[in-house]
Amino acid sequence: MMNPPEVAVHNVFVYGSLLADDVVRILLKRVPINSPATLNNYQRFSIKGRVYPAILPVESSKVLGRVRGLPDLFTPLLSCFV
Repeated sequence: MMNPPEVAVHNVFVYGSLLADDVVRILLKRVPINSPATLNNYQRFSIKGRVYPAILPVESSKVLGRVRGLPDLFTPLLSCFV
């Protein structure tokens, strides 16, 4: 019996709607392994007229989020969140 091919996984920092497991489950049909993370020297901002946030470099600030391990095949789907 052959082993399934290795799937490349990327660690992705999320800080907006992708923090919610329910949102991720709808998009990916599963919730990948994830852990709390902090992005130092960045700040989260609201964008006028948008429902999603943005982050910009700001010294001595931090953004709380999560790191999710996502296989390559989900990268195109999640690129619409960037």
